[in-house]
Amino acid sequence: MRLSISNLAWDTQDDAAVAALLRQYGIDAIDIAPTKYFPDVTGATEAAIRSVRRWWQDHGIDIVGMQSLLYGTQGLNVFGDIQSQQALLEHLNHVCRIGAGLGASRLVFGSPRSRDRTGLSDAQAHDQAVAFFRQAGDVAARHGVMLCLEAVAPLYGANFMTTTLDCATVVRAVDHPALRMLLDTGAMQINGEDPQDMVPYTADITEHIHLAEPGLMPYGDGNADYISVRDSLVRHVPRCAAALEILPGKAEPALPAMARSLAFATALYRSADHCNRNTSSSEPAVNRASVQ
Repeated sequence: MRLSISNLAWDTQDDAAVAALLRQYGIDAIDIAPTKYFPDVTGATEAAIRSVRRWWQDHGIDIVGMQSLLYGTQGLNVFGDIQSQQALLEHLNHVCRIGAGLGASRLVFGSPRSRDRTGLSDAQAHDQAVAFFRQAGDVAARHGVMLCLEAVAPLYGANFMTTTLDCATVVRAVDHPALRMLLDTGAMQINGEDPQDMVPYTADITEHIHLAEPGLMPYGDGNADYISVRDSLVRHVPRCAAALEILPGKAEPALPAMARSLAFATALYRSADHCNRNTSSSEPAVNRASVQ
């Protein structure tokens, strides 16, 4: 499984230091938040997009995914009026254009504020979401990328597609080749979902993965059953890139937090023998000492 890391974890001024850190751990992929490089996505030029892609490629790193697609926007809502929906689709058109230019083929739609279903019944919200995301799938398809819907727990302010099952239900109903889902391990943990159930159930529609902790603390600092999650992912969705999604706290600089997360994840996912054996249910959960 290809490991990646989201640039939510660092500022672009640290790109060179991060590139060196990624080489140290053998990581050749990143995910990005587009506004970190293009504050106005509508004005991002092809030359500027090529420049960002080329810089990372020159450092041996591919940009494979994007997230925080709607950061900085106002009034865009899947469940808004027609003007709001059309503005959202136009914004996604620019984001998909940027993703295609960067080589980032998996674009993650999280954005809890832009899927606020307040005032709608479950059936109304489902039907409106399916209709909207079919249009969004068409937008993504025109640019040759995939839009991946993400389950976002209520902890982060979401009130629609808050569980993996909810997200999968919408993706299956949309039934569009350019509209799939993002599997988030942090959301599964927050929701108390069993990866041994959820990962195989969603394997056919999963196209990207976030390796995350509740609250986006450094990966490995939590108390998840990391081996169970790893084995489910490696067994059922090995084709997908798995991006570490972390937000270092104010008390710790970004690079040490990233290094600790990368050390944990690479040891876990590159264990010498895990690809060639089935882990028994009695195997203990990984802790930091056991993988360093």
